[in-house]
Amino acid sequence: MPAPTSYSHRYFIYGPFAAFLAIVIGYSAYWKIEADDFATKLGAANQHDVIPGLHFAFAEKSVGGYPFRFDVVLSGVTFSVKGTHGETAWRAEKLAIHALSYGGSQYLFEAAGLQSFAYPGAGVPAQVFYVTPGTARASALLRNNKLERFDLDIAYAKGEDATASAGHAQGGPGAPQDYQPRDFQAQRAQFHARRNGNVIDLDVSIDNAKLGTGYNSKLGRQLKSVEITGNLTHADAFDPLLSGVSSFAAAFADWRTAHGVMPINSLTVTSEAAQNETLKGNLALNDDGDLAGTLSSPSGLMTLTLP
Repeated sequence: MPAPTSYSHRYFIYGPFAAFLAIVIGYSAYWKIEADDFATKLGAANQHDVIPGLHFAFAEKSVGGYPFRFDVVLSGVTFSVKGTHGETAWRAEKLAIHALSYGGSQYLFEAAGLQSFAYPGAGVPAQVFYVTPGTARASALLRNNKLERFDLDIAYAKGEDATASAGHAQGGPGAPQDYQPRDFQAQRAQFHARRNGNVIDLDVSIDNAKLGTGYNSKLGRQLKSVEITGNLTHADAFDPLLSGVSSFAAAFADWRTAHGVMPINSLTVTSEAAQNETLKGNLALNDDGDLAGTLSSPSGLMTLTLP
């Protein structure tokens, strides 16, 4: 007859499982507390300014991602800023926010469904654009509670100018016979901003873009690629904004007062009309708060003046 298992043997058999179970239960409780805190903070931010002047609103939210992430999905999302000429706003049907549950300062964002961008103009109707991306992802890296880097990657985007002054969208009922659609699409678009000392490095790239016939573009309507590299000087003027304690208007006013400039090191367009011309120049804010300046190619064959 076999000898019964001693209590010491049972301890070595069941002890590790009990310890593991205790860790799982403890971590699950921690995740639940942190997830509830994350959701509570989002709920408190709803219908309020998340930083001075930047209003945030959403209709619904759900929290998941156990065990290693916090995944928050928001629907009916709006970020808006009110300025001198009116409201600038981005709206999305759905926005997902991902963050590591065990610490870290990096956040990932995914937007889905129809999105709209609206911005005002002096003496003209507000400009409104509808965009539907295949995928739209972004990431934000914080360091010392300050935004250090931001990356945006959009694939297979399609959109149209929905501004009232743009005519009848998609040539609907009542559209004139000579209606020219103001639509656009791109296989991929990327934007990268990274702090580098007292400048913010900027990189923009667009691949295989097409513009509707309603756009009178000197660069052509079939753009194989567009690449822009530049930076913002006097980046310390944006520190209060990147720390979340100042408004966009105040930050850009400080940047203009500091004689901040946006040097465009290269704007290269590959298309039949542009013929691979590279434009260079400096941009700065004018009295109306718009970026102004002239970009030109070394050959002098092409210039682009803003606004």
